[in-house]
This record gives sequence, structure tokens and C-alpha cells, in this order.
Amino acid sequence: MLQEKALLSGEPNIRIVVTPREGTPAQRLALFYPYVLPALMTPLTAKEMSTGTYTPPPQPRIAFSGTLDQAQDFFQREQLYMCGIPMTQWTDGAPVIIPTAQKVAWMLTGTSHAPTELVGPITMTNKIATKATAMQPMGWTATVEKVAVNAVMAGCKPEHLPAVLAEALSGVGTGTTTMWSQWQVVSGPFALNTGMNYDIGPWDGQNIANMCIGRAYELMAINLGGAQVGTNRMNSLGSPFNHGACLAENGPNIPAGWVGMNVDLGFKSTDSVIAVFNTAGGFAGDHFPPSSYRAFQSDGTGGIATRLGISGSPPPGTKYNWLNYFVPPYAPGHGLWNWNMDSFALMMVPEMAQDLVLAGFPTKLSVSQWLYNQSFMTIGDLRKMGWWDFDTNGGNNNEPTSGKPYNSLPDTYMTPAQTSGPNGDLVVVVGGAEEVAYFITSHGTTRQGAYQIDPWY
Repeated sequence: MLQEKALLSGEPNIRIVVTPREGTPAQRLALFYPYVLPALMTPLTAKEMSTGTYTPPPQPRIAFSGTLDQAQDFFQREQLYMCGIPMTQWTDGAPVIIPTAQKVAWMLTGTSHAPTELVGPITMTNKIATKATAMQPMGWTATVEKVAVNAVMAGCKPEHLPAVLAEALSGVGTGTTTMWSQWQVVSGPFALNTGMNYDIGPWDGQNIANMCIGRAYELMAINLGGAQVGTNRMNSLGSPFNHGACLAENGPNIPAGWVGMNVDLGFKSTDSVIAVFNTAGGFAGDHFPPSSYRAFQSDGTGGIATRLGISGSPPPGTKYNWLNYFVPPYAPGHGLWNWNMDSFALMMVPEMAQDLVLAGFPTKLSVSQWLYNQSFMTIGDLRKMGWWDFDTNGGNNNEPTSGKPYNSLPDTYMTPAQTSGPNGDLVVVVGGAEEVAYFITSHGTTRQGAYQIDPWY
């Protein structure tokens, strides 16, 4: 796997030294001298100095012959062993729809694109990709037909295929050593036209579009990207998102003054967009007991009001700012910034979004700006964060407000824990019924990875 990564980076014969991550610092350091230092100090050979861009070989078109039962047994058979544990090679472990030639042909009726066409960036004007997207982690390329095969396996219908083709543009990258996974949100007419669930329980299942579009992403990561647990997907626990549903924005109930996710990401309100989020570090929020939240907003009583030091009803026509529940000094530790120092997606039900409007947040950006302002803390406190060393390079990176290295500033200097700034966040209105709000953190801005669905019809 390391050699393949070297090939993809254009260094086909890079010198590789593997050292264990286990053991005490002294034990790990003892391995450094006999292995790493000689590798660094010994002159490179002519072969090691050679360069060149590696192009992954095209993946063959595989056709399986046999009865339907034999095909089902083939897909569900344990074909790999990782760390001595049997694993499936072509599926996520759950039963799939067998992609017969007839089923794939049926799926392809959902798009006007040719089966042999490469999947890559396109627009409404340029509907043919000039460059194929590299599917991660192996850098393979995919055709429309191969995406359709995975859509069949996931249980999709032809009307779902444009969204699956659009989400394939992300490269379906889920291979890593951390809890790094992807989840998707659809915004625009596509969600309504295909009957996606944007109201109560959009992550809970039972909606074909939500579940199958989300599952197609995971199957594409395995079959088109080459992701395999124990080889290039090495997280200790894995991620629940890799088996989750695709959410749909609750477009009909976005508060006045707030824009849809599609507009927020630079598209038109009439455009259908699927956004793919990288999740790493944290997933937090609260499913507030209705009685507690409503008491807090109506007459300032109950647990939430007590925690925030509020007493009495808000002024007529206003609401209390419930975001205070998640930020210092009320939140334990450092609240949202316990997990990492980058951006996050904030998801909330329409009622809580409307309450924020009445609490003085006329736009989504005003929510993000307020949260960014709450992230300021001393560098001394920031050093206590679990991601400090990783996100600041041990304090050697430049602090964003001063332009100077963190380590050159006093511990009392106030700095934003959210280093991406307010423009990296994304606020999404989704779901319904009871009061729920979730923050899902991301390494890097959450505003990356939005793909228009419409060109794939």
C-alpha cells in the first residue's frame, strides 16, 4: 500500500521505512536510529532518484456467470482475511442486489450519459468529462456503467443515479487510519422529486432514496476506490457514517432570510446539489427533551435555563440563544473545540433554526460568525486540546490572527480555536419534530465537496 501511494505521488521508487507505532517513546526512539537515520543519510540510488507519474491501470469489466443464487453466494462469501478475520471483498457485508446485465441496463435509463463515459467533473455546459476523477485511496478511475453497477447493488432506482454519479466526483475517499468518513446532504429540487425524506428521521432509514444513495457511496469506496479494512482503512473502530443514509435538506421549512445549502455553496436555488462531508474528530449535539427546551424558551425554567443562568421569559417576539449550551463557559472542557481546530457542519431542525432567527441571527453566516467568536481562548488553554500538536505542527505553524508562530506568542494570547474562520462552517436545516441539533467536525473546511446533480441527467 505504501508503494502504491508513492507511485501515485510521482515518486515510484521512494525509500520507505516502516516503524511501529506501539511501545513507549524510548522503545520507538530505539528503532529510529538503526532504521530511519541510515535511510535518511545513505545517498539515493539511481533507481530511487527516478521520477514519473504513475497512472493506475484501468480496472477490468468483470462479468460473473451462473445462477442468481450462485451470484448471491459469491457476493456474500467471505473472500478476504484481515488480521485473521473473514471479510467480504465486494460488499459492505450486508446483502446486495445482484447487478445483472438487465438490472444495470435498467439503472442506466436514469442518465443520458454513455455507459463507457469516464466519471469526472462536468457542468451544465460541458457535460462530458475531460479528466476522470481519481477514486480513493487507490487512484482508480470509474465509468458511468461501473457507478450504475454499484447503484444497483445498493438498491437504488434509476431516478437516483444522477445523485450517485455526482457523489462519485468526490473520489469516495474513506481510506485512512482515523475515524474519517463521509456523509452526504442533498439540497434542491432533486430531494423533493425523488421523494427523499427531509423531515422526521432522515437518518433512520425506511426511505429508499436516503438509504440507497448513502449506501452506494460506501460500495463505490470499496469497488471503485479499492478501500479495504485492514489494508488501507485502518481506523481502530471504523465509522458509523460509512453505512449511513444520505440526508436531504428540509428546504420547504428553511426560515425566511436563511438560504438553502445549494445557494450557500454558490449554486442557484433551482440547482440540485449533493455535498460530501469529511468527518473526523467529533460528532456532538443534543436531542433536547421537548419539555426542557420549550420551558427554556417559554418561561426560562428547567435544566437548560439553569445551566445557562437564565430566568424568566424572553422579551415578546424573541427567543433565547440556545447555541450558548454548546460553547464555553457552559460546555464541559472547550465545547465544540474539544475534538479538532477546524470547521464543522451544524445541523438543526426547522423549529430551532427559527428560534435562532428570533434570537438575533438573521442569516446563516451570522450563526457561523458568532460561533467563531466564541472559539477564542488563550494559547495556554489551546495547548491542552487533543489536536493541538497535529493542527498546529506542535505550535510551529503561524497563528491566524497575528501571523506569528504559536510558540512565539505568550500563553495568555487570545487565539481562535476554530482556525478555519467562520466561512469554513456550514449550517444545514434538516429533520423535523423534536428539538435536535448536532455539530459534526471536519478537518479542513466543510464547504468543500459540493457537486451539482443536474448535469448527470
